[in-house]
Amino acid sequence: MKQLFSIFIVTIFISGLLVAQSISSKDSEETQIEQARALAAEQLPPIDHPSHFPGLSQGVTYPLFVGVDDVTIPAYNIDVTNNDTMSAFIGFQVWGAAYDNINDKIYFNSGSTLYEWSVSSGIVTQLGTMVDTAGATQSMVSLAFYNGVLYGTKNIANEAVYIINPTTLVATVFIDYVDADFDFGGLAVDPTNGDFYGTNDDATPNGNGLFRINMDGTGTLIEPYPAGETDIDGLAISDSRIAYFIIDQPGNFYVYDLATSTFLTPLVSPWTTSEVFCGGTWNSGIVPVELTSFTATSFSNEVTLLWETATETNNSGFGIERKFGSSEFEEIAFVPGFGTTTERKSYSYTDKDIQSGVYSYRLKQIDFDGSFSHTAAVEVEVTAPIEFNLGQNYPNPFNPSTRISFSLATDSKVSLKVFDVLGQEVTTLVNEQLTAGIHNYNFNAAEINSGIYFYKIEASGVNGNDFTDIKKMILIK
Repeated sequence: MKQLFSIFIVTIFISGLLVAQSISSKDSEETQIEQARALAAEQLPPIDHPSHFPGLSQGVTYPLFVGVDDVTIPAYNIDVTNNDTMSAFIGFQVWGAAYDNINDKIYFNSGSTLYEWSVSSGIVTQLGTMVDTAGATQSMVSLAFYNGVLYGTKNIANEAVYIINPTTLVATVFIDYVDADFDFGGLAVDPTNGDFYGTNDDATPNGNGLFRINMDGTGTLIEPYPAGETDIDGLAISDSRIAYFIIDQPGNFYVYDLATSTFLTPLVSPWTTSEVFCGGTWNSGIVPVELTSFTATSFSNEVTLLWETATETNNSGFGIERKFGSSEFEEIAFVPGFGTTTERKSYSYTDKDIQSGVYSYRLKQIDFDGSFSHTAAVEVEVTAPIEFNLGQNYPNPFNPSTRISFSLATDSKVSLKVFDVLGQEVTTLVNEQLTAGIHNYNFNAAEINSGIYFYKIEASGVNGNDFTDIKKMILIK
């Protein structure tokens, strides 16, 4: 808790404002202080802290991000396996925090001021002041991010879960609940199913504890706070449904398994003093998939893609996207991933029967929660064959269909016909102008009798060269 002197200053400042904004005397002393701080933040202009020392991305080994509302105390990344900490940045208050796994950045706020910390570059950027649709300043006490949307909660009227547009900074009510029912100081979304959770500091009427926030504005108690705890202002939920209760003072970060409804071994808070607000978020999405290689090679009229991963977290799989010439990327296939693994994995995909030209390929890595990211594109050229050729049909013998392939050294007028052993024409498969390259056609013989047949190609190239060839095939029914 803040020193008595700071409490006194804040209380004096807001004493004339309490008529307009209700602060319930039923709440705990610390809850009343938090409400006072939030109210003051909506009345005062935002404070800019230009001096900071941004940290660097720590990757998946430090997946828990935490911070408090003190510019002299760093925000930290924590390795939850051994409680090791690494400084993220310093010089900013952190009231709430949310990890944007799509753009690899953490949103955090100090009252009504919204910031973003680029995990990869380590740079903190002030985005501006959050407001409602009427332009009134809105002070959030917690943040969460899910499926491309930023959320926040307030602890003064109107208390609700809000959707926050990081571009316009406009906050709109998403889940509205009775102001006196809950004080959700911590907010998180279960990445596996999209359920909203909050840590409730209001002892009445529902009790302190972890709640699932229902869309109708009610709450379902999941677990009361551990004995002696009345104020937990930060919440993070991991990809494996482990909830971390973040406190703003020395002591324990409680670890709760949502799947088994049990408390696990707690983490030790890195704070040495007691503050008023704190925030936390799970940022394992920083590197959901560590891609070590991605290549494309062409042979004949096929392109083979090969890629490897060193680790995978929450990986649903890879969309294969292709671009030809000046066209846009389009998804042509999907290759399932291995979920979560620390073992090296290898993947391959072959794009078959494509014409000559320059192609670009990229991977769309997709998490189980629907979020995704793209790799850089690789480019490959499929070259036209240098000669005319008629391939042997496959399979042969066949029943009832087979594939016939041929290559053209140049653009040509092509005729491809099937004959029986008496030389009578059975069918015409091709009779058109075709581009240089490899072409494939299926011959379905379901309507003809078993026997020996011949297929003949006649090609007249635009360069004046002609090509003719005949091959035998056997139909067995």
